[in-house]
Amino acid sequence: MENTDGNAFHFALTAEAPLSRRLNLGFQVDHMVIRTTGTHRMDWQSQGLDVTWTNGVLVKSSQTLTRSRQ
Repeated sequence: MENTDGNAFHFALTAEAPLSRRLNLGFQVDHMVIRTTGTHRMDWQSQGLDVTWTNGVLVKSSQTLTRSRQ
């Protein structure tokens, strides 16, 4: 069994400027961070085992996307 806790942060920014009647210049930034920690439990009653441990499990993901368009 797992008991986890985590959080996420998401940030997005878009800017666009008209250059002419038919042409725009744009820029995008999108950034996301996900972080999860937890504990682990082995509950195997038929073998007399019920053990919980925290072994420093930490999962992180950081993603950034930048894009410009015309």
